[in-house]
Amino acid sequence: MSFKTSFWAGLTAYLVGKIVYTIIFVILLIAAIAIAAASLDLSGDKEKISISEPVFLKLNLQGNIEERKNDNPLAAMIAGEKAATPSLEAIKEGLDYAKKDPLVKGVLLDFSGLATGIATIEEFRNELLTFKKSGKKVYSYSNGYSQIDYYLASCSDSIWLNPQGAIEFKGLSMKFLFFKNLLAKLGIQPQIFRQGKYKSAIEPFELDSMSAASEEQSSALIHSVWNDILVKISTNRKSNVAALNGIADSLVLVNAEQAMQNHLIDAVYYRDQVEAQIVKFSSKNQPLVDFAAYVKSKTPIEIEPSETKKTSIAVLYAEGEIVDGKGAKDQIGDVTFIAELKKIREDSNIKALVLRINSPGGSALASENILREVELIKKIKPVVVSMGNVAASGGYYIACKSDVIVAQPNTITGSIGVFGMMFNMRELFQEKIGVSFDGINTNKHSDFPAFTREISAKEKEIIQKEIVAVYTIFKQRVAAGRHFSVEMADSLGRGRVWSGIDAKRIGLVDELGGLDDAIAIAAKKAKLKDYEIASYPHQEFKLADVIKDFSSLEIQKTISESAELKNHYSAIMNLLRQMQSMKGIQTRLPGQIIIE
Repeated sequence: MSFKTSFWAGLTAYLVGKIVYTIIFVILLIAAIAIAAASLDLSGDKEKISISEPVFLKLNLQGNIEERKNDNPLAAMIAGEKAATPSLEAIKEGLDYAKKDPLVKGVLLDFSGLATGIATIEEFRNELLTFKKSGKKVYSYSNGYSQIDYYLASCSDSIWLNPQGAIEFKGLSMKFLFFKNLLAKLGIQPQIFRQGKYKSAIEPFELDSMSAASEEQSSALIHSVWNDILVKISTNRKSNVAALNGIADSLVLVNAEQAMQNHLIDAVYYRDQVEAQIVKFSSKNQPLVDFAAYVKSKTPIEIEPSETKKTSIAVLYAEGEIVDGKGAKDQIGDVTFIAELKKIREDSNIKALVLRINSPGGSALASENILREVELIKKIKPVVVSMGNVAASGGYYIACKSDVIVAQPNTITGSIGVFGMMFNMRELFQEKIGVSFDGINTNKHSDFPAFTREISAKEKEIIQKEIVAVYTIFKQRVAAGRHFSVEMADSLGRGRVWSGIDAKRIGLVDELGGLDDAIAIAAKKAKLKDYEIASYPHQEFKLADVIKDFSSLEIQKTISESAELKNHYSAIMNLLRQMQSMKGIQTRLPGQIIIE
């Protein structure tokens, strides 16, 4: 066979193989979607759970707790045998149904390692405390409690642990990732501009450890959160803060015997013994019913907000970094977000807006554009902000002019500051890779901004002036919204982050509480007694999202094997992705914070 013949034969085989592979992939994808759709019953018919005797609801808790229900039909398949923990929205709905159901006697929390925000845990915990006030019981069981598991479990009537299990109780740790040495090895020079002593978002690129200012604010934040946790645990477990701190200082893992001695738990049981305990309070035939299935059978089919004809309060979820343009699914793109705000503003049936923020900030210009639309809504109907795990920098920017700001005690907020950053990659290309650059400019700064050279003194001066100007506007917006002077806004700003507790103390937040508290405040301001909740943006099923989840299935499974790997993988990937989206001047939370 000639070379030419073998070449064409090989090319033909490659093309045929590629075509066959593509066809098989598409067939498998369609099959996967069909299986997922069938398992989720997209027709709207719900699995009916028949309860005729007293029962306990079993709520499996593992991994992250999302804010809203996941609309992707592949989500259940991706979770596999380990069903995903219900969203915070579904948990609250389920507890509300169960509270009014005479056959539901209580809830069993079955922990397998949560990895979610502390403010989310706070809101969940408060829901459980309200549930208990209705006369229902809450029990907790685990083979081993992580620290965040135990904080949630501490509000239970009884905490049970496997006889060979342990409790992680060691205090909180805050970690930052630094890339200075990596960038130096690669030949990348960060060119940084900022306004605000505490605005440490750029520190990972210029330092190899925390600055004194960053250490000061981080220490205040983490101790505020930890003290709040200790006070609440001590209240529910009838212990004292000093004793709990003593345990944290002396032990990393508290075994079952030590946990009993220190009154951290109430009993040790194997899993089969747990069910025997539950049977004492429920039926022998069906002592435990799956919480998620119970919620699914009770929840009415969601209708699009545009179809809502009754008087409503809109809850608009703002989750992710703030970016210019449309943004991705897990971002707040100013174009798409403003479109949602406009719908709410123009809908006469919506009498108030609750803006639920979970955002570290991002683009200063996008934040300003969103705030403008919030102000337009505020002129005709009340606007109340509910802060989740984080509502800082740009996340605070879009909140500052609302009528009322509600945050959890451990919400990360504030960070009123501005920065800008560019990278000079000339050394990387010229010295490391061997790629050089040349060109022609008509004027002195025609190639600005350029990643192939260091910026000039004149260019640095112009950029810094713009940074100062944006920070001045940020302070003015905060001062106007919070009704104090620009000087006061500056003293509370300078990029410093605050816990929700401290933010309320200094006037950046009005009330401590969760989403339901914010809704109640909005209803009172709008003088509403009978109303519906319309959630925005309306969740849509998109093929692109399905394909994205399908293609990342193996990656997710691998990462989920290790909580530490998951935390650091997420931190690194999020930071690298944020670097790509850092266009223009930024109002963004300091670095990538990991609290463990």
